Amino acid sequence: MYENYLKYVNNGILKKIVLVYTIFFIPISIIFYNVLPWVLNYPQETVGGKFQIELEGVTYIYQYISIIMLSYLLSTLVFYVFFKRIYISKIKNDNDVYKYKERLVKFPGQIYTYQMVVPIVSLCIIHPLTIRGLSLTTLKLVFIIGPMIVFLSTFIYIYIKKIISDILKNISDGNEIYQNKEDILKKGVKELLPIFFALIILIVMVSYSIYIKERGKLLNNVYSERFDKAFESTEYTASDIKQKLNSIQKLDKNDHMYIYNISKDSYEIIDNNDNTKISKYFTKYMNELSENRGGIVYEYYGNNYQGYAKMVNIDGMPYYIGVRYNVGDSSIIFILVVTGIISCLIYVVIFYNYSKFNKGMFAFLLDKFRNIEGKSKEEKKDEIIPIISNDEFGELTLLYNNLSKMTNEYIENLKSKQDIIVKQGQLASIGELAGGVAHDINTPISAIKSGILMFREMLGERSQDEMELLQRMDNCADKIINIVNSMRNQMRNLGGDTKIDFKISDVLNDIKIIAYNEISKHGCKLEINIEDDLSVNGDPTKLGQVLTNLVVNGVQAYKDKTGIVNVHVTKAPNNMAMIKVTDYAGGIDESIKPFIFKNMLTTKGTVGTGFGLYLAYSVIKGIFGGDITFESEKGMGTTFYVTIPRV
Repeated sequence: MYENYLKYVNNGILKKIVLVYTIFFIPISIIFYNVLPWVLNYPQETVGGKFQIELEGVTYIYQYISIIMLSYLLSTLVFYVFFKRIYISKIKNDNDVYKYKERLVKFPGQIYTYQMVVPIVSLCIIHPLTIRGLSLTTLKLVFIIGPMIVFLSTFIYIYIKKIISDILKNISDGNEIYQNKEDILKKGVKELLPIFFALIILIVMVSYSIYIKERGKLLNNVYSERFDKAFESTEYTASDIKQKLNSIQKLDKNDHMYIYNISKDSYEIIDNNDNTKISKYFTKYMNELSENRGGIVYEYYGNNYQGYAKMVNIDGMPYYIGVRYNVGDSSIIFILVVTGIISCLIYVVIFYNYSKFNKGMFAFLLDKFRNIEGKSKEEKKDEIIPIISNDEFGELTLLYNNLSKMTNEYIENLKSKQDIIVKQGQLASIGELAGGVAHDINTPISAIKSGILMFREMLGERSQDEMELLQRMDNCADKIINIVNSMRNQMRNLGGDTKIDFKISDVLNDIKIIAYNEISKHGCKLEINIEDDLSVNGDPTKLGQVLTNLVVNGVQAYKDKTGIVNVHVTKAPNNMAMIKVTDYAGGIDESIKPFIFKNMLTTKGTVGTGFGLYLAYSVIKGIFGGDITFESEKGMGTTFYVTIPRV
């Protein structure tokens, strides 16, 4: 077994996993590289290039590649660490294999968990370092890149599980008992819930991003109209500016009007009761890019604050005047989050109940299997599992029931064949014994006959009494020889395999002649009714011996009374021929019914040998592959049923 383990669990598997992971990782990383700025509402003009470098010292692509490369390296390290727990260059014995196979079974689940955790941790480490501090953008990145990691981890989990399943098919002996069994419900939750949560988070983030974009455009248009209406000229004094700014109706009480001195790079927030500050990014964007964007200004990458800026002259100096506002809406965030949570809860409830139902189905089948395993052979014989669904569970149950039925039929057939083989062996032994006994008896009897002949011819004339005595002795010797030869002829080739096709009617016609004297002697009558002239395959002589025994037994059962023995031939189910032999002589005693075919017994005293029915059972079972049974009612009569395959 351990040679197979070393053969299938090798370094090539790790290389294959890393290769597939890379193939999935690259396109997904490229897709999210382009999606992230859009979802996080990054100002497109500032992503990369001189603007971002002057503010942060690094570009977006540098940040992204740093995070992705660290995630990739840590992920491959996870592959390596956990693979080394199941891969070893040499295994000493089969006991080691069971230990490593259990680790092999756990391998996909462990990879799945760590593949989701490690990249998120690397993101939380790298991003704050590249932007010089932790920000809300980092949290948003986690919510966006997190689903990407979950999708990628799910793909790899499915792929690894397929590889491990293929390996286990080749190295499993079917008797493994793993120590730490997983609950199928918990396993399903662990495997499927992450992908659902990832989808919910992604939908919420995309929805919120679209909302912010549209709300930002709306606020910018409204304030643009109000500022254009309030500031129609280009020259103002400082007092006029503040008065007009205060006269503009705010869309939200938390919006802040500001005046920015371009030459001094300084600003003043009007009515700044909450000590709001404008970021360096805001002022830089306002100075360099706002005029080309219709006056719109961004606070920072991924930040919910934006602004509107309009250039005017105050006391002959260039200024920007405008408003800073929040494009986010806590109520919308609340609605989206609550909707996501409710969706997750609904999914969890539905998934839990559905999984619980499936688990119940598995438990039901497993319980039935365990019950069947613990039952006796007779209890198992008619045991079936009820089919309670029309899906794969129902199909599995049906297959088990069919397999169980086929197994029971196979066992019964095997038992029958075994019985036939035993009977054939017994018949062969009986035939050899009969031949040996006949030979052993004939030898001394022949010597006796020779002695009788010698006494007749030697020593002169014999008296009448002596001649009569010698004659009686000679007659007795002939009778012994005839009896022995008759028995030898009756049992010759009992274990032979000579078979031909013949009609049952031909055998019955011979029985009329063979049993005629016995039937006439008892004053009985033989009635033969051949409903169907059927043909069977076997030795007609042996079938004749069986039927002769049954007919003679029926005749002799009448004892001193006269009666009828009926023989009826007809078709039977399953391509069988049925021969019924019936007498009305009073039936068989209950005490000997169980032993009729098993023991050599007789009810005829010294007249019978008890061999006839035992021989009949052996011949029908062993030679013809059929069956012989009987029904008997005390005071009424007995019917023997002989069924043999027809051709």
